[in-house]
This record gives sequence, structure tokens and C-alpha cells, in this order.
Amino acid sequence: MTLRNRFGARLATIAGLVAVLLVTCGATLMPAAAQAAGNVVISQVYGGGGNVGSTWKNDFIELHNRSNVAVSLAGWSVQYASSAGSSWAKTDLSGTIQPGAYYLVQEAAQGGGTISLPTPDATGTILMSATAGKVALVSSTTLLTGTCPTGGSLVDFLGFGGVGTNCSETSPLVALTNTTAALRGNAGCLDADNNSTDFATGAPIPRNSTYALYNCTTYTLTYTAGAGGSIVGTSPQTVNHGANGTLVTATPSLGYHFVSWSDAYPTAARTDLNVTANVNATANFAIDTFTLTYTAGAGGSIVGASPQTVNYNTNGTLVTATPSLNYHFVSWSDA
Repeated sequence: MTLRNRFGARLATIAGLVAVLLVTCGATLMPAAAQAAGNVVISQVYGGGGNVGSTWKNDFIELHNRSNVAVSLAGWSVQYASSAGSSWAKTDLSGTIQPGAYYLVQEAAQGGGTISLPTPDATGTILMSATAGKVALVSSTTLLTGTCPTGGSLVDFLGFGGVGTNCSETSPLVALTNTTAALRGNAGCLDADNNSTDFATGAPIPRNSTYALYNCTTYTLTYTAGAGGSIVGTSPQTVNHGANGTLVTATPSLGYHFVSWSDAYPTAARTDLNVTANVNATANFAIDTFTLTYTAGAGGSIVGASPQTVNYNTNGTLVTATPSLNYHFVSWSDA
């Protein structure tokens, strides 16, 4: 995660170089829990709790587990500093955040508001600004230092408040208000390491560990046609965990028929539902076959193979209607 100080052009260049070196070196210092997590992120921040116009009584910080494994938060903390400050306050975390789950950290109240937060998963007393500040998710309980901290224990970071905020991932989110929170896009899944685009402002929606899971894992559905047919519909498709694909149909060419999908899906037309894994399926087709049966009526016989099985648009073999003595051939029944 690239953090950038907002200093002069020359100093910014130097700071950028130092940051690269620190992050590169810091990766080797990152605790095993942070390495395993990687995808636990700050999904929402709200500092207007209890302020004028707010309905929520408390500030809060929300986390989301974007990965497909449970992550222990024991020994982790969320930390806050003012938009230009270097003095950090923290709330220690505990417990485990499940894949796709949220984790709600309740912070200080200002005395106003009418609605209590959902039952928090951790509770602190940090009094956050409603408009601008910096929030860090840290895989230790040691307080951060400096206006723009770096190091292996830094798991995620949000700077909000616009140009007055001196530290962020790429660039800070705009200022918040008493009635707006910073919300990470796609229900907490969007993460391109740019606070200004990963987050948007909106009405706060605090979510705790009992809130409905939202798994960020995506899967690819790939459908391929074997010889003698084609696929009608979109392939490949990218879908979120638990979501549905769109309709595809295995369509035979002229003179062919659908036989099966390689993954045993039962029908030629398919919509994969509640997807939890990649799909790579091939539609199998077979050429149509026909039976040629030749029968002799009274007074004659058939010379040649009967019945014959032939593929679509191919030729049978010679058969001859041969009359018996004192008979003659008249016609075939199919004219």
C-alpha cells in the first residue's frame, strides 16, 4: 500500500523513493497474520456520531474480510490521527473475522444522535473528526508514529478530507460530514490502493459480524464448444461468489446433435447458479446418423447390406432389388 506525503515536488520524489524501500523491506517484517490476511480492509469510517444532524450516536470504523479464509484479529488494532497530525490513538481488536464478514469497531459518542450502533465487535473511545482524518488498520497494538507511517504492520490505510489530508493511499477521499461516511465500493470489495476512488461518501450503514456475508472472490465461467456445434451466450463470464451466471446454450450445427457437457450438466441450455468455483465446461456434439433398411417384397430379394447405418450427408452402399425367376422389378416403396 503506497502512502504519499503531500510535500513539494522534489521532496515528494525523495519521499516516494524512501517509501518504496521501506515497504519493500517492511514486507519481511510483516507478522504472519497480516501476510495471511492481506485482504482484510477498512470498509467504512464514520466520524459524525452524536453530532448535529446525525442519527447514529457513535463514531465507528468497519472492517471487511475480502478473502476466502478466516483471519484472526488478535493482536491487531485500528488507529486514528487528525488529517495533518502525528499523534495516534488506537483501539485493540480481538476475535476472528470470517470470509466475507464485517467487523464493527464502535468509537466515541458526542452526546447526540438517536440510534445506537449494532452490537459492536470491538469498542474504543477514539473521538474522530466528522470531516477529515486518517485511519489505519495495523497488525500490531503498537502506536504508529509520524504523519504518514509506513512499515510491515500496516495492513490498510484511509486518508479522508481532501487536500488538507497529508497521508493516504495514492490520494485522499474528499471530506465527510456529520451525515456521511466513507464507504469502500462494492460492499467493501473494491481495493485498487487509491482512497479517492476506492471509497465514496454516503449515508453510514454500520455492519457487524452478524451482518449478511459478502464474499469478494470472483470466479470465471468458461464454456467451449466441441466439434459440430457452437456456444450461444457469453463466455467467459466473471461472477462474484454466490452469484449466478447468465444463460448459455450449446447449439449443434446442421446434421449434429447435442450430447453432453463435460461437467455433466444435464441440459444444453444452462445457467450456473450460486457459483462457488470456476467452471470450465465443453459441450460435446455428435453427428446425426440414419438407418437405411431395404426389404424385398414377394417375388424377389435384396442383394447388398441391409440395414446400413450412415452419417448425415454421407452415402449408403449399393443394394439391388433382384427379382426371382419369372418376376420383374416394379418399384421401391419410396418411389
